[in-house]
Amino acid sequence: MKIIRQKLIESNANLTLIVFSAFLLLYPIFFRDKGFLLGGITSYYNLNNGLLSYIASINPYIVATYLPLIFGIISLILFYKILSFLDKNIAFASSIIIAISPGFINLYHYYNSYFIPITLSLLTFYLILKTQKDNWIYLIYLIAIFSDIYLTMILVLIATIYISKWKTLFLIPSIGISGFISGLSLRTGSFSLLYELGTKEGLSIFILFLAFFGIREMLKKKYSYASYFLIFFVSLVGLIFSRDLIILFLFIVTPVATKGLDRLWTHNWKNLMIGRLVLFISVIGLLFSTVMVIGNLIDELPDDMMIDGFMNLKDLDDGVVFAAPNRGIWIKTISEKEHYFNEELAYTRDFEIAKKIINETKIKYVWIDSYGMNDYWYNDEDGFMFIIKYNQDFDNIYNNGVVSIWEFNE
Repeated sequence: MKIIRQKLIESNANLTLIVFSAFLLLYPIFFRDKGFLLGGITSYYNLNNGLLSYIASINPYIVATYLPLIFGIISLILFYKILSFLDKNIAFASSIIIAISPGFINLYHYYNSYFIPITLSLLTFYLILKTQKDNWIYLIYLIAIFSDIYLTMILVLIATIYISKWKTLFLIPSIGISGFISGLSLRTGSFSLLYELGTKEGLSIFILFLAFFGIREMLKKKYSYASYFLIFFVSLVGLIFSRDLIILFLFIVTPVATKGLDRLWTHNWKNLMIGRLVLFISVIGLLFSTVMVIGNLIDELPDDMMIDGFMNLKDLDDGVVFAAPNRGIWIKTISEKEHYFNEELAYTRDFEIAKKIINETKIKYVWIDSYGMNDYWYNDEDGFMFIIKYNQDFDNIYNNGVVSIWEFNE
């Protein structure tokens, strides 16, 4: 009976996590303007570049929308099962916390280059913990196809496992060491660690806040958690070298944050009201970050007005489109037109200079939208906008109040 009960509890936990993660990842998709599935730039970029473009070639928009979602659900279940091997007491709570984190939602919302290797890496760790066989080694070849960063991680993991007697003990530190080595292989650059400071892949400040209390609790048994402290420190150092390791660090820090949450709840506070207030602020903060990231994904460009513009542009005869640089990937993917941008053309009010550039680059259309106009022009009479507005060689062939398309007819 005890075994049956445990099976039922585990199956209920799995089902809850599947439904919960599916809801979080589907919500911003279904509530976008006109139900247009893809927002942002990342997904469109990967529809046109690398291996991901071939994977999505069957049905680009459907694959790019729902494949990350499916991998997100799988990764959450794997994360839960991995933690169930290591610490059952925090497995479910940690899975819920990571599911509502901005980094996780962004990772499995976009068609990006990391959602597949990260999920495969989690599957590798799960098989290492679950079986004595080396059948997980075949996953390395798949990871190598998608990411050299995670290939490095797995290679270091293999070396660690084969020189260690205690697989579980050395599993976690090997991930951190490999993450650090991967970080060293990338060019350095400054970045924000926190989602609240503008980094989509960043960590929620409230997860780090809870992790502080979790670390204090774990220090009471520092020898039991020696392996974990190694990975935590090394991965933290790795973040200095590569922002891509933020996602790795999210999976590492979440169990600590869960322990911190548990400490806030069970701690014998001298002032119970202060303790409950800190706990309340932490939970509300986590939920606020979730609401904020989902809201941002729903409101993300391109919106319905821009989509109408891109679809109208698609129906026009072939020709090069002049538009701001960050509109290029949408023009290429949605409108199926060639994009071009030139700062000299953008800022000039001299028609002869403009005409020369237009003829050399074979520009036929000009795309302007109110969201991006202020990036290059103060008003509709600044720079190239002055020429478009007053020169008879330009015809305004489309305008929906947000997007205007001009055609050059010499």
